[in-house]
Amino acid sequence: MRIMRKKLFYSMLGSLGLMITIGLQGCGQSEEQPKTNPNGTISEASKSEQGVFLIIQQTAKNPDAYVVVEKHPSSTGTRAILKDMDGNERILTEEELKKMAEAEAAKVENGTSNLTQAPTANSPGLSLGETILASAAGALIGGMIANKLAGNSNFQQHQQQQQAQSSAYQQTQRSIIRNTNASTKPKQGIFSGSKTNKSSSGGLFKNFGRKRRR
Repeated sequence: MRIMRKKLFYSMLGSLGLMITIGLQGCGQSEEQPKTNPNGTISEASKSEQGVFLIIQQTAKNPDAYVVVEKHPSSTGTRAILKDMDGNERILTEEELKKMAEAEAAKVENGTSNLTQAPTANSPGLSLGETILASAAGALIGGMIANKLAGNSNFQQHQQQQQAQSSAYQQTQRSIIRNTNASTKPKQGIFSGSKTNKSSSGGLFKNFGRKRRR
Protein backbone atom coordinates (compact mmCIF):
# COMPACT_ATOMS: atom_id res chain seq x y z
CA MET A 1 0.00 0.00 0.00
CA ARG A 2 2.81 2.39 0.88
CA ILE A 3 4.61 1.53 -2.36
CA MET A 4 1.50 2.38 -4.40
CA ARG A 5 1.13 5.71 -2.61
CA LYS A 6 4.77 6.62 -3.32
CA LYS A 7 4.33 5.74 -7.00
CA LEU A 8 1.20 7.89 -7.19
CA PHE A 9 2.97 10.79 -5.43
CA TYR A 10 5.97 10.71 -7.79
CA SER A 11 3.64 10.42 -10.78
CA MET A 12 1.79 13.56 -9.70
CA LEU A 13 5.08 15.43 -9.23
CA GLY A 14 6.21 14.40 -12.70
CA SER A 15 2.99 15.60 -14.29
CA LEU A 16 3.16 18.91 -12.43
CA GLY A 17 6.75 19.47 -13.51
CA LEU A 18 5.84 18.78 -17.13
CA MET A 19 2.99 21.27 -16.97
CA ILE A 20 5.26 23.95 -15.48
CA THR A 21 7.90 23.35 -18.15
CA ILE A 22 5.36 23.61 -20.97
CA GLY A 23 3.93 26.79 -19.43
CA LEU A 24 7.35 28.42 -19.18
CA GLN A 25 8.21 27.50 -22.77
CA GLY A 26 4.92 28.95 -23.95
CA CYS A 27 5.60 32.24 -22.14
CA GLY A 28 9.09 32.45 -23.57
CA GLN A 29 7.81 31.96 -27.10
CA SER A 30 5.08 34.58 -26.74
CA GLU A 31 7.59 37.14 -25.45
CA GLU A 32 10.17 36.53 -28.16
CA GLN A 33 7.79 36.18 -31.09
CA PRO A 34 7.25 39.92 -31.78
CA LYS A 35 11.01 40.45 -31.92
CA THR A 36 11.74 37.69 -34.39
CA ASN A 37 8.51 37.57 -36.42
CA PRO A 38 9.64 37.84 -40.07
CA ASN A 39 6.10 38.40 -41.34
CA GLY A 40 5.49 41.72 -39.57
CA THR A 41 4.63 44.58 -41.93
CA ILE A 42 5.98 48.12 -41.73
CA SER A 43 2.66 49.52 -40.54
CA GLU A 44 2.73 47.04 -37.62
CA ALA A 45 6.25 48.00 -36.54
CA SER A 46 6.91 49.48 -33.13
CA LYS A 47 6.57 53.26 -32.93
CA SER A 48 8.97 53.85 -30.09
CA GLU A 49 11.18 56.50 -31.70
CA GLN A 50 10.74 60.10 -30.58
CA GLY A 51 9.06 62.58 -32.90
CA VAL A 52 11.06 65.03 -35.00
CA PHE A 53 10.65 68.53 -36.40
CA LEU A 54 11.99 69.00 -39.93
CA ILE A 55 12.66 71.96 -42.19
CA ILE A 56 12.68 70.70 -45.78
CA GLN A 57 13.95 72.84 -48.65
CA GLN A 58 13.20 72.28 -52.33
CA THR A 59 16.44 72.38 -54.29
CA ALA A 60 15.35 71.50 -57.84
CA LYS A 61 12.32 71.40 -60.15
CA ASN A 62 11.33 69.02 -62.94
CA PRO A 63 12.09 66.66 -61.34
CA ASP A 64 11.54 68.01 -57.85
CA ALA A 65 14.27 67.41 -55.30
CA TYR A 66 14.39 68.20 -51.61
CA VAL A 67 16.86 68.25 -48.75
CA VAL A 68 16.45 68.44 -44.96
CA VAL A 69 18.25 71.59 -43.78
CA GLU A 70 17.23 71.29 -40.12
CA LYS A 71 16.16 68.38 -37.91
CA HIS A 72 15.29 68.59 -34.22
CA PRO A 73 13.76 66.13 -31.70
CA SER A 74 10.14 66.87 -30.80
CA SER A 75 8.05 65.74 -27.85
CA THR A 76 4.81 66.79 -29.56
CA GLY A 77 4.88 64.45 -32.54
CA THR A 78 6.40 64.79 -36.00
CA ARG A 79 5.82 67.74 -38.32
CA ALA A 80 7.70 69.69 -40.98
CA ILE A 81 7.95 73.07 -42.66
CA LEU A 82 8.26 72.74 -46.43
CA LYS A 83 9.95 75.59 -48.32
CA ASP A 84 9.82 75.79 -52.12
CA MET A 85 12.28 77.56 -54.40
CA ASP A 86 10.00 80.58 -54.73
CA GLY A 87 10.13 81.29 -51.00
CA ASN A 88 6.70 79.88 -50.15
CA GLU A 89 6.28 77.85 -46.97
CA ARG A 90 3.66 75.46 -45.65
CA ILE A 91 3.35 73.13 -42.68
CA LEU A 92 3.13 69.37 -43.21
CA THR A 93 1.15 67.64 -40.47
CA GLU A 94 2.08 64.29 -38.99
CA GLU A 95 -0.79 62.69 -40.89
CA GLU A 96 0.49 64.02 -44.22
CA LEU A 97 4.06 62.99 -43.44
CA LYS A 98 2.99 59.51 -42.38
CA LYS A 99 0.97 59.01 -45.56
CA MET A 100 3.93 59.96 -47.78
CA ALA A 101 6.35 57.86 -45.69
CA GLU A 102 4.12 54.77 -45.92
CA ALA A 103 3.78 55.16 -49.69
CA GLU A 104 7.57 55.32 -50.07
CA ALA A 105 8.06 52.45 -47.59
CA ALA A 106 5.89 50.24 -49.80
CA LYS A 107 8.32 50.97 -52.66
CA VAL A 108 11.23 50.01 -50.42
CA GLU A 109 9.59 46.67 -49.66
CA ASN A 110 8.99 45.82 -53.32
CA GLY A 111 12.41 47.11 -54.42
CA THR A 112 11.27 50.07 -56.54
CA SER A 113 12.34 52.93 -54.26
CA ASN A 114 15.27 55.11 -55.28
CA LEU A 115 16.47 54.90 -51.67
CA THR A 116 17.60 51.32 -52.26
CA GLN A 117 19.09 52.06 -55.69
CA ALA A 118 22.60 53.40 -56.22
CA PRO A 119 22.56 57.23 -56.64
CA THR A 120 23.69 58.54 -60.02
CA ALA A 121 26.14 61.40 -60.55
CA ASN A 122 23.58 63.56 -62.36
CA SER A 123 20.74 62.87 -59.93
CA PRO A 124 19.18 66.12 -58.59
CA GLY A 125 18.46 64.47 -55.24
CA LEU A 126 15.59 62.78 -53.43
CA SER A 127 11.87 63.30 -53.95
CA LEU A 128 9.72 64.60 -51.12
CA GLY A 129 8.52 61.13 -50.09
CA GLU A 130 12.05 59.75 -50.20
CA THR A 131 13.36 62.67 -48.16
CA ILE A 132 10.69 62.23 -45.50
CA LEU A 133 11.18 58.47 -45.20
CA ALA A 134 14.97 58.81 -45.08
CA SER A 135 14.78 61.42 -42.31
CA ALA A 136 11.91 60.24 -40.12
CA ALA A 137 11.09 56.59 -40.86
CA GLY A 138 11.33 55.48 -37.24
CA ALA A 139 9.26 58.36 -35.89
CA LEU A 140 6.50 57.96 -38.49
CA ILE A 141 6.09 54.24 -39.16
CA GLY A 142 8.40 52.43 -36.76
CA GLY A 143 11.95 51.19 -36.49
CA MET A 144 11.61 48.16 -38.76
CA ILE A 145 11.95 50.09 -42.03
CA ALA A 146 14.57 52.37 -40.48
CA ASN A 147 16.73 49.35 -39.62
CA LYS A 148 16.18 47.89 -43.08
CA LEU A 149 17.34 51.11 -44.74
CA ALA A 150 20.29 51.54 -42.37
CA GLY A 151 21.68 48.20 -43.52
CA ASN A 152 21.46 49.13 -47.22
CA SER A 153 24.70 50.46 -48.73
CA ASN A 154 22.86 52.40 -51.45
CA PHE A 155 20.76 54.16 -48.83
CA GLN A 156 23.92 55.12 -46.95
CA GLN A 157 25.23 56.75 -50.13
CA HIS A 158 21.98 58.70 -50.45
CA GLN A 159 22.38 59.87 -46.86
CA GLN A 160 25.90 61.10 -47.54
CA GLN A 161 24.67 62.90 -50.64
CA GLN A 162 21.87 64.53 -48.63
CA GLN A 163 24.30 65.69 -45.96
CA ALA A 164 26.56 67.23 -48.59
CA GLN A 165 23.63 69.01 -50.26
CA SER A 166 22.36 70.27 -46.90
CA SER A 167 25.79 71.65 -45.97
CA ALA A 168 26.14 73.33 -49.37
CA TYR A 169 22.70 74.93 -49.07
CA GLN A 170 23.39 76.26 -45.58
CA GLN A 171 26.74 77.66 -46.68
CA THR A 172 25.07 79.42 -49.61
CA GLN A 173 22.45 80.93 -47.30
CA ARG A 174 25.14 82.23 -44.95
CA SER A 175 26.96 83.85 -47.87
CA ILE A 176 23.74 85.53 -49.02
CA ILE A 177 23.12 86.90 -45.53
CA ARG A 178 26.70 88.23 -45.25
CA ASN A 179 26.48 89.94 -48.64
CA THR A 180 23.10 91.45 -47.78
CA ASN A 181 24.39 92.81 -44.50
CA ALA A 182 27.46 94.25 -46.20
CA SER A 183 25.39 96.03 -48.86
CA THR A 184 23.01 97.59 -46.32
CA LYS A 185 25.71 98.76 -43.89
CA PRO A 186 25.76 102.62 -43.71
CA LYS A 187 28.84 104.14 -45.31
CA GLN A 188 30.91 106.96 -43.80
CA GLY A 189 29.83 110.34 -45.24
CA ILE A 190 32.12 113.01 -46.67
CA PHE A 191 31.14 115.31 -43.81
CA SER A 192 31.92 112.73 -41.12
CA GLY A 193 34.58 115.07 -39.73
CA SER A 194 32.31 118.12 -39.78
CA LYS A 195 32.44 118.50 -36.00
CA THR A 196 36.18 119.02 -36.07
CA ASN A 197 35.98 121.31 -39.09
CA LYS A 198 33.25 123.36 -37.43
CA SER A 199 35.39 123.77 -34.38
CA SER A 200 38.36 124.88 -36.46
CA SER A 201 36.35 127.33 -38.52
CA GLY A 202 34.76 128.73 -35.39
CA GLY A 203 38.19 129.45 -34.02
CA LEU A 204 39.23 131.16 -37.25
CA PHE A 205 36.29 133.56 -37.25
CA LYS A 206 36.81 134.21 -33.59
CA ASN A 207 40.37 135.36 -34.17
CA PHE A 208 39.25 137.44 -37.13
CA GLY A 209 36.81 139.33 -34.92
CA ARG A 210 39.50 140.03 -32.41
CA LYS A 211 41.78 141.52 -35.07
CA ARG A 212 39.04 143.89 -36.24
CA ARG A 213 38.43 145.19 -32.72
CA ARG A 214 42.06 146.10 -32.39
